[in-house]
Amino acid sequence: MAEAYSPTKSSHGADDSDTDLELYRPALNSAAWFKSKSPLRSAKTSKYIRYAGMLAASVCVSVFTALLVGHGAPSSTAATHNDLSLDSITNSTLGFHKIYSVSLPRHWHKRDGQLLAARHTGLDIENVGGVRWEDIPKSEYPLWWHDPYEASIGCWRAHMNILAKIVEEGIGSALILEDDADWDVSLKPQLQEFARGAIQLQKQGSKSHKALSVSPYGDSWDFLWVGGCSYEQPKHDNQYYLIHGDHTVAPLHHRHTSFDGPDKIKRMNNTRTVFQAGYGTCTTGYAVTQDSARRMLASISLPPNVEESAIDRKFGRMCAHMDREMPMQCYGVYPALFSMHRFAGLASQDSDIVDHSQEDKVHDEYTYDIVYSTMMNLVPLAMGAKTYRAQWPQEAAEPDLPIDKTFQWKGKVMFIDPAEE
Repeated sequence: MAEAYSPTKSSHGADDSDTDLELYRPALNSAAWFKSKSPLRSAKTSKYIRYAGMLAASVCVSVFTALLVGHGAPSSTAATHNDLSLDSITNSTLGFHKIYSVSLPRHWHKRDGQLLAARHTGLDIENVGGVRWEDIPKSEYPLWWHDPYEASIGCWRAHMNILAKIVEEGIGSALILEDDADWDVSLKPQLQEFARGAIQLQKQGSKSHKALSVSPYGDSWDFLWVGGCSYEQPKHDNQYYLIHGDHTVAPLHHRHTSFDGPDKIKRMNNTRTVFQAGYGTCTTGYAVTQDSARRMLASISLPPNVEESAIDRKFGRMCAHMDREMPMQCYGVYPALFSMHRFAGLASQDSDIVDHSQEDKVHDEYTYDIVYSTMMNLVPLAMGAKTYRAQWPQEAAEPDLPIDKTFQWKGKVMFIDPAEE
């Protein structure tokens, strides 16, 4: 039978009443002074004081809880994912423990732009230095390396360095961006609805139906592919979380992201789709857990390895559960929530992995797939603008979006039989 708790007995069984009394002596003295000196000593006032003390304690607990959630701390107890738990996605790290961005030192304009974009949307992004391909000796190339673009080897090592950092520092979960990543000004509500979808699909695919408590995005994911260029889906999967009425979704003819899902879904305007992801490309934005970072580092960095080159294709093989790869449970979103931004100017400034035949071409500023681009609104915002300008104003529901606009969407799980296509 468990021993009843005694205020004069420590958890170690020793009598700590004197120690406890000394610890709380300042508080007791203060209370005694207030009781003796205060002119407000009526029974009615004493009752108010007791109520005030209870209220103060309640506020302290609430503030402490809010601080934990605000810093992305995982819950210590199992809980279902209601709207309250999704509130942590509105914090400065989007419900993850960290947000990292990989950037070469010479990409100063990209870092400056991303810094401003982060501040305007309330994000805390830690920059991690990229790796110059020229600094990697040929002897350190993976045996299977055969990518035609020399800079790809630097990209590969930079992402391995971030995964190693996550493992070394024991980071529970992290969102990883590249320095040309852009996002919609409504990113936080977008990610909240993405999380609802990912959770629903995890529940649908889980036989145990255990409580989802590790992350606001669920606890049965390894990799969230929120910034890809193309997605494939496991052939056996026909579940989708469809978010209708979303006017932050790029019009059909402006979409850059490709998806091999049902045509019925791909033809839907103002609809975003969450799904279980298989093979894919691009590393503009993705999230990992501590466990998946370890597996990715072991699978991709350590020799020998499966014959494959670019880092995104390695991620894709793991998501697709291909032979000889460590499998990951991956979830994607179409169109992507993070996409590549291009400043106006020479194509050679866009990326180190570039088609040299195109590098002398000049283009206007643009971002793939993003309607209310944060990057494309930086100059107006710096000048005090009160609205966000749509990238394609003639086709937007609101060409100029009020800065205090709120969004609320509700998606639903749908099963689509491939035979209906």
